[in-house]
Amino acid sequence: MASAAPQRRDLQVQGRGPADLPPGSVEWQIPPAKPRPSLASMYYLLFYEADAQYAEKRAPHRPLHLELVRAAHARGELVQAGAYADPVDGSVLVFKGDSPEVAIAFAKQDPFVTEGIVRRWYVRQWTTVVGPDATVPTIGV
Repeated sequence: MASAAPQRRDLQVQGRGPADLPPGSVEWQIPPAKPRPSLASMYYLLFYEADAQYAEKRAPHRPLHLELVRAAHARGELVQAGAYADPVDGSVLVFKGDSPEVAIAFAKQDPFVTEGIVRRWYVRQWTTVVGPDATVPTIGV
């Protein structure tokens, strides 16, 4: 038989307050409010899908691509980027900002897209729960 989950007692119990309880009692401690993610702290993943010849096809366009990557990183828009390994048939670029527009604008000017090396690209919002910049932290819940 499963036992019932323990009741959370992190809010003040009616009729009892700090003067009635020993210091440190969880009955009267109100937990700090969880920070709500601001739009400026959201992550957006830009996925590139390509074929098995991605590594070879991208080679002539890679210098301009890397120039765009470095510029986006210097502006604080791009957090991480890299190609899939074994097989090298696509990439993921992690953007941080207030909307997916920065990732979309990047893709629209990237020679990997404009030259047809990437056969499909799309952007997804990414909700992070662990890490120093987690958008929805769950540690300690």
